[in-house]
Amino acid sequence: MGQTKNQEKHQIIENIPNSPPYPWEEKKYWRKERIEQALLQIASRNRQQLIWSGKDDILSLSGGNILIFLFICQQIWDAWLRDNRDEEPLTNSISPEMSTNVQTMGIINASEEWVKKTMEGDQAFSRKRFIQFLGKHFYRLLTNDVSMSNPGKNGLSFDIEDLSKSPKIKTFLKFAVEHGDLRELQHTSKVKSQKRIKYYLSPIYSPAFKIPYQHTKEPEYIKTEKLKTWMDNQWDTSLAGKIEKKSEKGPTQLTLFEEVE
Repeated sequence: MGQTKNQEKHQIIENIPNSPPYPWEEKKYWRKERIEQALLQIASRNRQQLIWSGKDDILSLSGGNILIFLFICQQIWDAWLRDNRDEEPLTNSISPEMSTNVQTMGIINASEEWVKKTMEGDQAFSRKRFIQFLGKHFYRLLTNDVSMSNPGKNGLSFDIEDLSKSPKIKTFLKFAVEHGDLRELQHTSKVKSQKRIKYYLSPIYSPAFKIPYQHTKEPEYIKTEKLKTWMDNQWDTSLAGKIEKKSEKGPTQLTLFEEVE
């Protein structure tokens, strides 16, 4: 049965129908859950940015944080000013119209600046590298999944029992949540006897990494040992180095759990 379904998926991918009836029309929720991933893949193939605009996007990306909300609004306003620098100044009675393009530019800039901001608190440098890695990892997962088999892979899910056996990773994730880098949620496991917990990047990071902030379907199930392997051996520091250059006196190569002086 599973093999038959995979063959059907492959046929649709190779020969995309261009007239009704479309195979997804009868699957209302299947389609709804995959709209954001489909847009991401289209934008990626055309080397374009996703569109971010409107009240829903601004409020969702703010994540309930008033500072992030005000920062997004400021960046949108700055984008509008740059776009209208040669226009006549507004009077007090006129409210400017913020086009979709202006909002998108402002929101993307706000997100990129939020990624670049200096992190503070426990293991700040390691947390920054972790955020960079996760953003790129989720983007690859969602763009490479051509059949869109699981649009929920912009988050990680851990077995709570497994996580309790790795106190360093558990503490590190706790710091990331406390400092607003990650969001922590209880996760109802597909296995009834198993208790799980899931983590998502803070929504403000989504535009910078070109990933949706919506959480649909199952996140990526992962063991703590695999996470530690990512952190210690597969770390891509190229982007992190551009964002936060360390002092010449500091270490140039770090594993995740080393102390930074």
